[in-house]
Amino acid sequence: FLLLLGASAASAAEPLHTRIDALVEAKAKADGVALSAQADDAEFVRRAYLDFAGRIPTADEANAFLKDAAADKRAKLIDKLLTAPEYPVRMADLFH
Repeated sequence: FLLLLGASAASAAEPLHTRIDALVEAKAKADGVALSAQADDAEFVRRAYLDFAGRIPTADEANAFLKDAAADKRAKLIDKLLTAPEYPVRMADLFH
């Protein structure tokens, strides 16, 4: 029991996205499914804007993202899109 409790506490300290990725990878492995490689930055920025804003990024938005050398630029973009006025409109469209 203590071993399980320790493993649970350790995994709870990991970021949620890391725990979700581990579950998805484990399920895919168990099912014998190969996962796709991580999207490159150009594909990521396009998908993020489509998912969160309902549109493709402008050339300026895409170029700014692609030129950003920060290691956390993907997380920053998602945070930016989640707080943008387009996000609630996009979600309303999806769930309407």
